[in-house]
Amino acid sequence: FGDVGLLSGVWECPDLFELPVDGDTSNTKWVLQVDVAPGTPQYFIGDFDGTAFIADKFPTENANTLPQGVILQDFENGYGNWTTTGTAFGTAPANGALPNQLPVSGYLGDAFANSYHNGDASIGTLTSPTFTISNNYINFKIGGGNHINETYIRLLINGNEVHKTTGSDDENLVWKSWNVNNYIGQNAVIEIVDNRTGSWGHLNIDHI
Repeated sequence: FGDVGLLSGVWECPDLFELPVDGDTSNTKWVLQVDVAPGTPQYFIGDFDGTAFIADKFPTENANTLPQGVILQDFENGYGNWTTTGTAFGTAPANGALPNQLPVSGYLGDAFANSYHNGDASIGTLTSPTFTISNNYINFKIGGGNHINETYIRLLINGNEVHKTTGSDDENLVWKSWNVNNYIGQNAVIEIVDNRTGSWGHLNIDHI
């Protein structure tokens, strides 16, 4: 099905139905509605052949650039005013796979944040300065370890965690988004965390 939707819980209670597009009954799409336990609803639009549902691709899944917005960090000129702790992120972004790391793909430009410096055993954080939420979404590319409590990127609003995303045990960076419409005008910080010392104990982040 693809690495889409909310992945933080069990998918359950599916409902699959057909709807006309703009009221035209000769042109229809299928909608897959599914809950994520304990009850967060989500839906996907696609096609159904009687056996398989194929979700439409999100516009950003294969995009090399995003629409105009505010670039919080693209890591093309070092870490800038972002701060690091520990050794996982090194002293500068990576320009590709680091020694003994599998090939990395999906990042934009020439550099990205990579916590594989000194291997999976290293730990550390990379933290943005405080900024003000000004748009409805924060988009970023992420790859690396799938450990929601050890390798993750999170959004703090006035010091409180409101969004948190991990990788998928894959070195390919894919687009993820946070809906921050409810926080426009509020102070925020993005924190990238690597607290894992075992297998897939690293994250790759780019183009926030």
